[in-house]
Amino acid sequence: MRILLNLEALNDQQVWNPSEYHKVQGFVYDKLIANTEFKEIHNLKSYKFFCFSNIFPPSIVKKGQIRNLLICSPNEDLIKSIFSYIKNNIIHDKVVNIGEQQYYIKSLELLEAKIIDDSCVLRTSTPVSIRIPEKAYSIYKIHEEDRKKKFLYWRSNLSPDIFLALVLNNSRSKYSQFYKQDINNNIQSIIQSIVLLKEIVIHIPIDGYTIKIPASFWRFHFTNLNNEYKKFLNFMLDTGIGERNSAGLGFLNVEEGARISRLVRI
Repeated sequence: MRILLNLEALNDQQVWNPSEYHKVQGFVYDKLIANTEFKEIHNLKSYKFFCFSNIFPPSIVKKGQIRNLLICSPNEDLIKSIFSYIKNNIIHDKVVNIGEQQYYIKSLELLEAKIIDDSCVLRTSTPVSIRIPEKAYSIYKIHEEDRKKKFLYWRSNLSPDIFLALVLNNSRSKYSQFYKQDINNNIQSIIQSIVLLKEIVIHIPIDGYTIKIPASFWRFHFTNLNNEYKKFLNFMLDTGIGERNSAGLGFLNVEEGARISRLVRI
């Protein structure tokens, strides 16, 4: 389930820096989730089960223009709680600060994105970050010169098959924890193709210093989807892929094969 915020700019503003996910994260955590019954979610040591997009489109915005922000989660209670808080407290007339940018929430929508066809195309709208743990170096045949202590971030000098295996394993783990059931181990059979679109390094401040994290954008084509696989891919759409989803990484949109339903519009 998803929330779409339509944001009206209160003044002329600069292009949003795509590395500044922590500023959107601050808004989502501190101004939205912190005012719901899910306010302790930030302290969980396990998966948070939500993700959010960047502010889009990512171009210079003039006063009065509209930008958008999406928040998603497979936890419908979390999404409905956030939606209710926005509806009852900050839509229309309260200034929303996201980093140095100021907006009014012009409108608010509750959406459901569901894969319904036997094939689909998914694309990452924010970059994906994934790590290879040191104990798995031999499994993935990581060359000695590429190995680092504790873990190694996937980068394009490594095989995309490694990236795919890591992302699917990560999503499998989240799925099992959320639904208390496992997904078919043959999940890789539904992958028709994956395409690396772009590779970047993002900067995330943690405890007073900034860490640099290699990340990448992708397009995935899935085929031969039965109901179990559709449920798994819908879960990926709602929770994001890779690591640090609750920091806005790994947000997915669907390009083909899904139905987007508007449940509520305010």
